[in-house]
Amino acid sequence: MEIAKVWKIIWHNEPFHWTIAFVLIIAIIIELCTLWQYWHSECGTTEAGIKFLNNLKKGKNVKPLEKDSRWLKNHLGTDDSSRFREQDGYFILIKYPSVLAQAIPRSSLRFVTTLCTAIGLLGTFYGIQ
Repeated sequence: MEIAKVWKIIWHNEPFHWTIAFVLIIAIIIELCTLWQYWHSECGTTEAGIKFLNNLKKGKNVKPLEKDSRWLKNHLGTDDSSRFREQDGYFILIKYPSVLAQAIPRSSLRFVTTLCTAIGLLGTFYGIQ
C-alpha cells in the first residue's frame, strides 16, 4: 500500500488531530529546551574539565580556562597542571563530580502521552457520534 493512501486513512483534518499534533510538537520543543538547559548548567563544566584532563594525559600542552580552573580546584585540589596527584596513570580526585552519580531528572512532561491518548479517545467518540 502506498504511504499516501495510508496517510489518507490515518489523518483527517479534524480538530482532534490538529490538537494532538500541536500538543506533541510543543511537548517535544519544551523537552529539548529542558534537556539543553540541564546539559548546559549541570554537565558542561564537568565535560570541559574531563576534556582538559584527557588532553593533559595525551601530552598536549593546554592551559585551563577560568571555569576549568574552578572545576580542577574543586575536584583535584589544584589548578596547576604540574601538581595533580596521579596514581598508575590516573588522576586522584579529592571530590567526585556529583553530576556523574546523579540520575538524569525525570521529565515534567511525562503526562503528554496520556493527554494525547485522551484527546484521541475523545476524537473517536466524536467520530462515532
